Amino acid sequence: MKGWAWDHFKPEEVLSPQGLKILYSQGTCLINYQLLNRLEAFRLKLGKPILVNFAGLQYRGYRDCQENKKVGGAELSMHLSGLAVDVTVQGMTASQVAEVAELSELFTGIGVSDKKNFCHLDIRQNIEKVITKWIY
Repeated sequence: MKGWAWDHFKPEEVLSPQGLKILYSQGTCLINYQLLNRLEAFRLKLGKPILVNFAGLQYRGYRDCQENKKVGGAELSMHLSGLAVDVTVQGMTASQVAEVAELSELFTGIGVSDKKNFCHLDIRQNIEKVITKWIY
């Protein structure tokens, strides 16, 4: 897409179907640019592809309220504000991704779902860094 600044992430990889519709019809990107910059920096640090929306899991980046409800997201999910992504890195467990994310200091919210093997990364604006281990 013309004007898209992130080499390793396409709009389809970070936006839900509704987010894509808004991007292509209105030119408005509903995922935070700072989050995309940090995700790009994290990808370069890892030296491996980071998968956001893959294999039919199309709600791991920005989501609207209906999409968030569909996946059982928290009522005040960071995904609703475009401040979060759930990622998978091939060859790494979710816990390993979280460890590298914590060391990188790029994200202020980090969560792990070992059962579903994904790591939640966000840039919430609170003072304290939050690290959570979710059990699904």
